[in-house]
Amino acid sequence: MKKILTVLLMVLLLVTFVGSAFAQEGISGENEKLQKRQVKFAVLKEFTDEIHTINGLRMERNTLQNEVIQKHDAILDLYIVARESGDKEALTEAKKVREQIRDINGEIKGIREQIKEGRKVFREAVKNGNLEMAQEQVNSVINLMTMINEKVKVKINLLQDIIEILS
Repeated sequence: MKKILTVLLMVLLLVTFVGSAFAQEGISGENEKLQKRQVKFAVLKEFTDEIHTINGLRMERNTLQNEVIQKHDAILDLYIVARESGDKEALTEAKKVREQIRDINGEIKGIREQIKEGRKVFREAVKNGNLEMAQEQVNSVINLMTMINEKVKVKINLLQDIIEILS
């Protein structure tokens, strides 16, 4: 009986020591998560103005995209009328303008890929604590988003040209 009690007591002490070791490991993991959150918050504070600028550019792009959709809607009706009336000259002129729009869409797609890469580099720079590189990437993304908005404005003008051609 004494032997069983002694072995049981030894097992209990062993489990207690192992459990406390794992408990310390869990606490250090929580501290790491807390530190990562604090770093993320500090970066967020650092780039607040840039984030607001990016959000403003996104809102502007959405507004421009709404204009594009409205122009496409108007063009659809005009295409139907031009096809029914057999106005081949207007349709060929509109086709030339559409080719220019395709080129612009290709340029926009390339710029979006550059933005995607810039965001990846930004995240890596933040993870590595390189705020200068992160700032550089944020400024690059802002410039690229401005370029996209300018390209969409050109696209809107071309869509307006199509509307005038088909009218």
